[in-house]
Amino acid sequence: MTPTERTESKAGAPAMRVLPLLLLLAVPAAGLQVDGFTSEAVQEAVYAASAGDTLLFPAGEYAFTRTVVIDRSLTLLGAAELLDVGVVEPGEPNDPPYWSGPPSVCLTEDPDLRLFRIESDGVTFERLKLVGVVTHETGTCEGISVHGHDRLVVRNCEITRFLRGVDLRNSLRSVVTGSYLHRNYRNGYGYGVAISGPTMESGGSEVSIYRNEFTLNRHGIASNSPQTRFAVEDNYFHDNDLVQGQACVDIHPQGGYTIRAVVRDNIFERTTPMGFKSGSIEITGNYIDPGCGDYEVGGYSRMLDFGPPTHNGNFIPEAILHDIYIADNVNDTDPWRRLLWVYDWEYEGETRFVAYNVFVDGRLFKHNSAMNNAPWHPYPGESPRPFVGQIYLTPADSDERVRRIEAGHWYDLHALAVDPQGWRDIAEIGVQIAHTRSLPPIREDRLQRQDFSAAESYFIRGTRDSLHSRETEGSPDWSDVTGVEGSYVDGASSRFSGRGLHRVRLRARFRLSEQAVGGSWRIFGHARDQDGNLPIPAWHEQLEGWPIEVEGVVEEGPATSVAGPAAGHGAAPARASLDGIYPNPFNPAVTIRFTLAEPQQVTLSVHALNGQLVETLFSGPRSAGRHSVRWDASGRASGVYLCRLQAEGQLSQSRKMVLVR
Repeated sequence: MTPTERTESKAGAPAMRVLPLLLLLAVPAAGLQVDGFTSEAVQEAVYAASAGDTLLFPAGEYAFTRTVVIDRSLTLLGAAELLDVGVVEPGEPNDPPYWSGPPSVCLTEDPDLRLFRIESDGVTFERLKLVGVVTHETGTCEGISVHGHDRLVVRNCEITRFLRGVDLRNSLRSVVTGSYLHRNYRNGYGYGVAISGPTMESGGSEVSIYRNEFTLNRHGIASNSPQTRFAVEDNYFHDNDLVQGQACVDIHPQGGYTIRAVVRDNIFERTTPMGFKSGSIEITGNYIDPGCGDYEVGGYSRMLDFGPPTHNGNFIPEAILHDIYIADNVNDTDPWRRLLWVYDWEYEGETRFVAYNVFVDGRLFKHNSAMNNAPWHPYPGESPRPFVGQIYLTPADSDERVRRIEAGHWYDLHALAVDPQGWRDIAEIGVQIAHTRSLPPIREDRLQRQDFSAAESYFIRGTRDSLHSRETEGSPDWSDVTGVEGSYVDGASSRFSGRGLHRVRLRARFRLSEQAVGGSWRIFGHARDQDGNLPIPAWHEQLEGWPIEVEGVVEEGPATSVAGPAAGHGAAPARASLDGIYPNPFNPAVTIRFTLAEPQQVTLSVHALNGQLVETLFSGPRSAGRHSVRWDASGRASGVYLCRLQAEGQLSQSRKMVLVR
C-alpha cells in the first residue's frame, strides 16, 4: 500500500490492513509428534528428536510447569495457521487473528516462568500460540528466550501476556515474521520483541522483524543492545502504550550503541511510533495516523523522538545518532504533533544536537522544534561526508519494490545518496550486490572494505554520463556497460539526477547474468565526491545491507559461484569447470579461470559466434586445482566471442565474453 493509498483509506472507509499471506515452508520428512500436553512431554520429545527434526504439536493446550530447553536445531510446528492480521474496527482494538482450526497453545499459570529457552542454532517456531500470565502490575515470564545463538525463526505465531514475548540477546540472524504479538505489558516494562545484551561475545544481533501485528504492548520492539543491526518492515502497530508515552519502536543505549536500524513501510495507529538514542537510521515509507500521540490518552506531541544518548543518567558519547535519512512518510497527525523532535545536549560546555547528518525528505535538518541551530559538522569534529540513504529494486518500468529478482530479467536499481556539501558534490554512486555466503563472518564491530572482495558479487557504478560494472573487487578496470547486452552485468541505461539541495538519485537499468547463483544476497552502497574521496560511511562498513533473494539458473550450493560451477567452500570440484571471465566486457585483456578436479589434458580456445576458431590459448596437460589464463585481444575487432574449455577431448563448456573498444 502506497502512502497515497493509505491517505485515501483514512479519508474514506475505516482503514483496512491485511498483510500478505506467508507461504509456509514444507515440513521436513523427519518428524516426531509430541505425546502429551505437559512441558515434561514436550521436553521429552525435544530430547528424543535429532537435529533437523520437526516436532509436531497436535491441537490442544500444553500446560507448562517448567521451562523447556531446546538444545538442538529443531522446528516446532503447531496445528494452527495464522492467515492474516490487521483488520481495524473503528475505535476498538483489533480482534485476535483468525486461526484455521484449533491452535496448539503453550501456556503457563506461573507468572515468572520462561516457556522456552533456546540453547542451539537453527530453531524455528511455527503456528504456535504462546500464552503467559503477566498482568499490568506483576509477572516476569518470557515466551521465547535465546542467548548467543544463531538463526532463531518465529513464524506465524501468536505471543501474548509476557514480560518479553521474544527475548533476543546477542542472537545473530533472527527472524520474527507473520506473527501477532499483543498484551505483552507490565507497568514500567513489557516487550513484544526485546533485543538486549550488554556484551559483544557473539558479535551483536542481526534481527529482521517484518509482516507482524503489535498491539497492546508497552514496547512493540525495543533494543538496548550495543552493535545491533535490525530491520523493522511492513508491520502494523496499533493501540500500544500511550499512558507512559513509550515508543513502539525504541532504541536506547546500554553500554554501547545500535549500529543500524531500518524502519520502513510500517503502519502506526493510536500509538506513539518511534524513539531513538543511538546509531544510524533509515525511516522511510511509514504511515502515522491521526490517533498517534493523542494527548487525551496520555501521548505526547512528537512522532519521531531523538533523545539524549544517556543510560541511567550517564552520557555515552559513542551512542550518538548519525547519518539519519527520513523520507516518504505520511504524517496524518495534528500539525502540533511534530513528526520529528530532536533534543539538545551539553558537551564540554557547548550546546549541540544529539544527532548529525539528519536529512528529512532529502534536506539537511537544521532546526529542532525550538528552532536552535544544528551543527553542520558531524561529531566529533569530522568533516561532512556523503552517504547512501536508500537502495531498492523495481522491475523495469514499475514502481513496485521487490525483494526477489530472477537472473536474466531486467530491473531498475534505485539508490539515493545524500551529501551535506550539496548534491553536486557527488560524482558517483556505487552499489555492490554480494552473495550472503561470500561475506565473511562479523569481526569485532564491523566488516572492513577488504572483506568485500568475494567473487560472488556484482559491482555497479553510476555517474552522470554512464553505467559501469566489474565482476570482482580485484578486477583491474571498470567497464562501461551502458547499452551493452550479454555481458556479466547487462546495462541498458542510467539516470543521475539531483533531488533538492543535498541528495542525488541514481536509477540504473541492469540484468544479472544467467549464471547468477540463487539464494540470499545483500546490497551495499557508497558515494564518491568530486575530490575523488571515497569515504566508507558506517552503513557500508557494517554488515547491514539491503537483503534480496535471487532466483538463479544455477542453484545455490557449496560448489557454485556467480559465474557458474566452481570449486570452493570445502566441496570437491566437478571434473572440470569454466569458472569465470573478468572483466567482462573487457578492453583489451581478459582473465579466464577454470578448475580441474584431477590432472588431465585440456584445451582452452576462443571462437567467433559462428564457431570459427579465433585463437587457441592453451592446449596440454594441467594439474588438478584452479588455473587462470590471460588473453590479450589487442588488434581484435569489437564484438562477442566464445571462450571454450575442453577436458580430455570430451567435456566442453562455453561462455560469452564481450570486447568493447
